[in-house]
Amino acid sequence: MQDLSLEQLRVLVTVADAGSLSAAARKLRRAQSSISYSIGALEERLGVLLFDRSGYRPMLTPQGVVVLAEARAVLADVDRLAAVASTMDTRRVEGRLRVAVDNLLLSDELGALLAPFAQRFPPTQLVIRAESARSAMSLVRDGDCDIALHVAIDEPGTGVVHERIGSMTLVHVVAPSHPLASHEGVVPLAVSRNYVQLVMSDRNPDAFKSKDLGVSGGPTWRFMDMSVRLSALRAGVGYGSLPCWLAGPELRARRLVRISLELALPPPLEIVASHKAPRALGPAARWVVETLGAALPKVELEPAPARARPRRAE
Repeated sequence: MQDLSLEQLRVLVTVADAGSLSAAARKLRRAQSSISYSIGALEERLGVLLFDRSGYRPMLTPQGVVVLAEARAVLADVDRLAAVASTMDTRRVEGRLRVAVDNLLLSDELGALLAPFAQRFPPTQLVIRAESARSAMSLVRDGDCDIALHVAIDEPGTGVVHERIGSMTLVHVVAPSHPLASHEGVVPLAVSRNYVQLVMSDRNPDAFKSKDLGVSGGPTWRFMDMSVRLSALRAGVGYGSLPCWLAGPELRARRLVRISLELALPPPLEIVASHKAPRALGPAARWVVETLGAALPKVELEPAPARARPRRAE
């Protein structure tokens, strides 16, 4: 019986992603018979049938679905191990490092890393792009950026390694002059839909219309720049959500106030660093990932207080 190998797991993942043995063979530049043999050997080694071959295309069996998920996890761990090992050679410093940063992560903490980075890696040219989470990951997948720092999204990242570096919580805010600022208690969805919601958007919003999260269904203004959106919130244009570390200074300075909406906020969002697999990170990229993860503020705000309606003048 043939031993289980990483190559067999990679073939399994490729067949599942490509949709057929022939497509996987073309992608891996191998003969279809070789692909078929690898799958058969893996099934024999595990003692389970991974694909139902009775139809036009092979379909994963229930057991195959479970094994596929485990195979992806194993390969991701192997890629991470290779990435960590590669950074032990400190002589291989990048001449240029291209970083895509999720708009939600733009903060003073990120800016504070630039000076020590310049001191530690003086030969490295740093290029930073502010993007949405999806666009940031796409730039890495397409080879246009070396690493992406972003909120984890529920999309397959084929060929991309994700390393968890932290998490963040969102809160709803408005300007003190906005009508919702004086609303008593939790704002019903029917009420919030009467006002403009300011949301972050992708550079290609039409491609993700079905994936809007945390949007009330009322009128929306969409932004691809967090600083412009923050200015609009301060000006009282509408309401929206901010990460705790960005909302904190605004609340303390009374430029914004916190509100409670019936519109549910997502649970704490996982923050990840993504890079191309099996490409290993160089010393500068590894430093950014590890240092940013340690620098991310662990900010948790108190629950939003209920706001009483202002009394009318007698």
